[in-house]
Amino acid sequence: MFEVTPKNIENALTLAGNILLDTVPNFTVPKISRVKITNASSYWANIGRDRESPNSFAIHISRTFEKIPDSIKAETRFHSCMIHEMIHTIPGCNNHGKKFKYICSLVNNKYPKYRVQASTSSKDYGIIKENKNPK
Repeated sequence: MFEVTPKNIENALTLAGNILLDTVPNFTVPKISRVKITNASSYWANIGRDRESPNSFAIHISRTFEKIPDSIKAETRFHSCMIHEMIHTIPGCNNHGKKFKYICSLVNNKYPKYRVQASTSSKDYGIIKENKNPK
C-alpha cells in the first residue's frame, strides 16, 4: 500500500522538478520551504507562496492517495499530482487556464504515464467518499 511519507514526498517533488526541467524551457525548480500532510478529502494537494518565506512555496498534501486500492496507481497518481502542483509555480500558471493546460500537454506528450491534468476525481481511482450528511 502506498503511503504519504516525507521520503515519498521528497522523491515525487524531485521527479516533478526533473520532468519539468526536461520539458519546460527556462523552468526553475522552486524552493519548497514547508510541507504539510493533511487528512483533507476535498483536495489531493495544493501549493502556494509561503507567507513566512515569500521566495519559496508551501505545499499541503492529502492522505487521500493512501485510499487508492492499487499501490502502483496510487504512486503514479501521487507523482502526477506533484507535477501538477509544480506547474502552478510557473509564472502565469497559478490557475488552470490556457498556459497551465499548455504545460500539462507538453508534459503529457513527453511523459504520457502521468496524465497530468487540471482536475482528477477520486472516483477515477476507486475511492468512494462517504456522505457525511445523508438525507
